[in-house]
Amino acid sequence: MSEFDDLSACLLVTARLTSPSTIELAQADGTTIHLFIALIAGKFGAVASVAQILEASVVLHTRGLAPVYRQAIKQRVVTAASRYFTRFSPRGWRFAGSEVIVGGVALDLLWEFNGYLMADEIKTGAVALFGQGDLELQVAGQLEAGREEWGSAFLGVRSIRLREPELSDLEVATPWR
Repeated sequence: MSEFDDLSACLLVTARLTSPSTIELAQADGTTIHLFIALIAGKFGAVASVAQILEASVVLHTRGLAPVYRQAIKQRVVTAASRYFTRFSPRGWRFAGSEVIVGGVALDLLWEFNGYLMADEIKTGAVALFGQGDLELQVAGQLEAGREEWGSAFLGVRSIRLREPELSDLEVATPWR
């Protein structure tokens, strides 16, 4: 019995795909990566180790998929989560929630530090797949919604690109610019 058994139901996303197309597989990957990172952040906060991430991977149920898809999905999810927590996780910040809806938009991850809030918008695919302009519009909407909801306590949104980490960016909310 694992300490994660009570959380495993939230990560059955990929089990519904028996012969996925490339787009379905990419969408399932993205959804599963988001959920898995949120699960890790909720359990271990911003300081999750690779060992803890591997331990938590028991919740990645991929039954019903061909072995090649099962292994590929698990590998991508664990690798993406490890990249997030080793390179982008905001040390010292407290995890405040995932898929937080404010002003009609979703914030992938929300972090809090001394009364200030910061959101992470996580992209799991290449920029070319979702479009730079689309990302800029999404982040602008998140900045506006966060500022309206929390005022000057909302510092900004980090757009984190797990496949292209060098392109990740921080968009700072006014008046912090």
